[in-house]
Amino acid sequence: MNQQEKILDQLLMDPRFREWIHDGQHQNYWTKWQEEHPLDQEVFQDAVAIVRGLPVQKIEVTSDEIERSFLNLENKAQKQTDIPQKSGWQVQRWLPYAAALVAVLVSVYIWNPMGSGGPEIEMTVSTAPGKKKEVVLPDSSVVVLNGNSLLHYFQKDLSGERVVTLDGEAHFNVKTREGDKGRLPFVVNTPDLTVAVLGTVFSVGSDSIWTTIVLEEGKIKWLAGSNASAHKDGLLMRPGEKTKFHNIHKTHTVEEIDAIEYNSWTQNELSLENRSAGEVVRWMKRNYNYQIQLPEQYLDSSLTGSVSLEDPQVAIQVVALALGLESVKISEKKWDFKKTKTNE
Repeated sequence: MNQQEKILDQLLMDPRFREWIHDGQHQNYWTKWQEEHPLDQEVFQDAVAIVRGLPVQKIEVTSDEIERSFLNLENKAQKQTDIPQKSGWQVQRWLPYAAALVAVLVSVYIWNPMGSGGPEIEMTVSTAPGKKKEVVLPDSSVVVLNGNSLLHYFQKDLSGERVVTLDGEAHFNVKTREGDKGRLPFVVNTPDLTVAVLGTVFSVGSDSIWTTIVLEEGKIKWLAGSNASAHKDGLLMRPGEKTKFHNIHKTHTVEEIDAIEYNSWTQNELSLENRSAGEVVRWMKRNYNYQIQLPEQYLDSSLTGSVSLEDPQVAIQVVALALGLESVKISEKKWDFKKTKTNE
């Protein structure tokens, strides 16, 4: 990695840099930085362009993904040949930074910054079973994406509605944004309902049976149906509430819980409070791809405490013990919870 690549990497990983671009914070610091680094203005402007249009975080990206990303960039650039390329960044200037970008690009979509319709911003992030990612969205909202999940972010232009499509589970810390017509909406679409966000901290998780929303701070509204008009017609949730929506029967329940503790999976700790044994089994299948056979009469059993997720297989055994059952490992991804002689 050469010196310019190191500088680019340092800028992209500095939270003050993103805050300056999105919110104008730390203005004096970055003005002074530019004055002290006159020879690094080109790489500085490249970093600005990346943060304005691309999601960044420290993760591993395969060489195939990098190659596809740059092909996407080149294809989109070629479509804009009728627009003169004056100042500003160009695809060719990115190529020397490929090694550095391996560490910071999640997925790549780019727009024409001079187009009359304004920029379109997109990103897609996915996780493997049992793997979590913390992602900074282009609007500076922070998302922790749980295992075996897929998230797609789209914004028509910088003053338009922010739309997230989610398959799986994610924890959101949404950044409030103001546009020409007031606060910019932030919407999360799952296969079975829509959540309209008013600048808040919450989580959404869905499996084949249930969609669960847990609100920590702020206010959100939700409405059954993907792409539904939740802002207008949705049901209001308040902090500390957990809503469970049955995807098949279209019914829901609401209960008050310790929302922060419930969402402790973001810190590799699974809270068993306010989760039935059946919920835990579905959660492990959704996020880790573990199949657990649980006797039917235990599906609604209540649990307490929490378990570490550092080793999910140990967590499975702890849950079995809490239920008074024996955990039998059938294969790498399959477990059977069996009754012991004392509870038969």
